[in-house]
Amino acid sequence: MTGFTKGAKVAALLREVNHLLRQEMRHLFRDAGLTFPQLSVIHVLRKRGRATVHEISAELRLKDSTVSGILDRLEGRGFVTRTRSEKDRRVVHVELTEKFAALHDDLHARVNEYMDAILSRAGEEELYKIIEGLTTLKRVLENNAVARGDTDGQND
Repeated sequence: MTGFTKGAKVAALLREVNHLLRQEMRHLFRDAGLTFPQLSVIHVLRKRGRATVHEISAELRLKDSTVSGILDRLEGRGFVTRTRSEKDRRVVHVELTEKFAALHDDLHARVNEYMDAILSRAGEEELYKIIEGLTTLKRVLENNAVARGDTDGQND
């Protein structure tokens, strides 16, 4: 690892793998008409179940106005609903719809098929190493989060 620390090498590899996966996923989701920003918002809503515009913005580190624009497009397609809080009319709650739930099942199947096809090109030992390495990295990251008191991954 000439010229790189191990941490720098891992960070560079993660960036490269993320870039490659994003390129591939962009092609997968193009047919569904979903962009990465829309998928990011959807991911937050799937994880939380219901969230305010501000909560989504904070988690994605985007401006409220940016998230509102993304939500406009998702709402126009019938994938999310927005409801104003009765306690504070400035607060808007967002939820995924049943229409999106049906699409999600299809998208999930596409991702699984894609990953199976890609990984079928790897040998059994390579697959084992990939799974072992990712499992180890996940454990190390989780242990680090616990050590700093961030058990839900939301603290910064």
